[in-house]
Amino acid sequence: GAWKLRIHADPEAAALTTTTFLVEDFVPEKIDFTLALAEGPIFAGDAPIISVDADYLYGAPAANLAVEGEVTVALATSYPGFDGYSFGLYDEPFDSGYQSIEAGYSTDAGGIVVVPLIIPEMNNITQPLEITATLRLIDGSGRPVERSLVRPIAPSGPRIGIKPLFDGVAAEGSNAAFDIIAIGPDLTRSVTTQAEWTLSRIETSYQWYELDGYWNYEPTTRRERVSNGTIDLNPTAVTHVEAAVAWGQYELQVTALGTIQTASSYAFSAGWYAAESSSTTPDVLDIGLNKDRYTIGETAQLHLTARYPGKVLLNVMSDHLIAMQAVDVPEGETTIPVPVTAEWGPGAYVTATLIRPMDVAAGHNPARAIGLAWAPVDPGNRDLDVQITTPDAVDPRSTMSAAIKIANLAPNAEAYVTLAAVDIGILNMTGFTAPDPEDHYFGQRKLGMEIRDVYGRLIDGLSGTLGSIRSGGDGAATRTAPPPTEKLVAFFSGPIKVNGADYNGVMPPVLLNDEQIASVLTYVRNSWGNQGEPVTLEDVKRVRAEIAHQ
Repeated sequence: GAWKLRIHADPEAAALTTTTFLVEDFVPEKIDFTLALAEGPIFAGDAPIISVDADYLYGAPAANLAVEGEVTVALATSYPGFDGYSFGLYDEPFDSGYQSIEAGYSTDAGGIVVVPLIIPEMNNITQPLEITATLRLIDGSGRPVERSLVRPIAPSGPRIGIKPLFDGVAAEGSNAAFDIIAIGPDLTRSVTTQAEWTLSRIETSYQWYELDGYWNYEPTTRRERVSNGTIDLNPTAVTHVEAAVAWGQYELQVTALGTIQTASSYAFSAGWYAAESSSTTPDVLDIGLNKDRYTIGETAQLHLTARYPGKVLLNVMSDHLIAMQAVDVPEGETTIPVPVTAEWGPGAYVTATLIRPMDVAAGHNPARAIGLAWAPVDPGNRDLDVQITTPDAVDPRSTMSAAIKIANLAPNAEAYVTLAAVDIGILNMTGFTAPDPEDHYFGQRKLGMEIRDVYGRLIDGLSGTLGSIRSGGDGAATRTAPPPTEKLVAFFSGPIKVNGADYNGVMPPVLLNDEQIASVLTYVRNSWGNQGEPVTLEDVKRVRAEIAHQ
């Protein structure tokens, strides 16, 4: 059911922090299976065959299990063999496709079944597409086990590829350079054509209007051509184009000429930062930082683009307010230095709130826009290189040892390690991946402060009407469930001290009490089909003697 956790420094005082979490019933996976589909792209009209090979986790074939699933079509990042290239018009509308797999298929005595896939019909678009075949097997307890496989869809005609020769953002005042190629439906560079390229600067403004007593806005996008030209595309060479860019948002579009009807476009930013979020409303302020991460003592450079002059309130925050300053800024681009201090910890959020006062003569009401960016701090030598070595296989009812090595532990430094071993049937339920300590300790934190203002309660000084602000969110429903009926296997070693540089110690076997041994025996017997056979005290003593002997 639903639980609430409170942490107190003083039992009689208010909680320092509170969180809620939900405990739900679950059944660990008992089977695993692999999917196989012919390599290469899927062509229109194909009916590819996918094969399923299923086994129980203890090794036996998973026979007579029903198969269900679906095939979905979605946008892909690129085509195989052309990493880094973008194909098609990036702002082209697209609706994903869906097709369920016909019922009636089940695994044979060897745990194998082949299923024909039906590809959903899709509108002809220029962007790359891929299919995802998702299949589920239902084990004996009624629990579905799901696996997926992805394949590209071959284009219906020639496509133009655009590859930027810069990393994410083009430098301000530089030449933004691109490689251009053309490919055919067989995903080879077999196309020869002329093409026209156009580089445009994109500017977005917002027009406010009042309708039926309510204020609303609509964005207006204007494209200003910066440079253009004509190029030849052929299978033997990569065509190169470049043009000078200043600060701002840009779009490169390449259109084939002649009988080939296709085009591609690529949107990018120029400057030395990438905005944290796109400006989809006039209340969002474009801000960005000049580096991916910082070291304590240096100065970060925060760049912002103001749509109107005003005062910027700049805050540095984590779970508390670290620093604050107010800066007058003009309309357009401004850079503000932000000192990086030890109080930032693994990183901090930088927020900028742009406030414009009311201007009756110009017909402007008060306005504000907010931008937020995460600024990580380089952990340096605090990021330890931990390596775990375990045997490839172990025998049942035996003891497994694991070697732990910390490769970059400083001499005479003190460190502790723990080790956990968990039933793979539990981990497979959610596609669990091993925890990333670096991301946990040095990664981006949830913002620990609330930002509030009374902007939505302002009275319109020009018309005398109350202002309004729209907001919304989702609420997660909670439910309760009965406790699990099975004993789950999850072993955990206590903290073990590590000393010295390049220490390579062996973790001792996990010691179990009688109740834990009985739980493991019950779980193993149930997995082997011996339900109902009781575990006796003699069984526990025999296992404990085996452990002591090992």
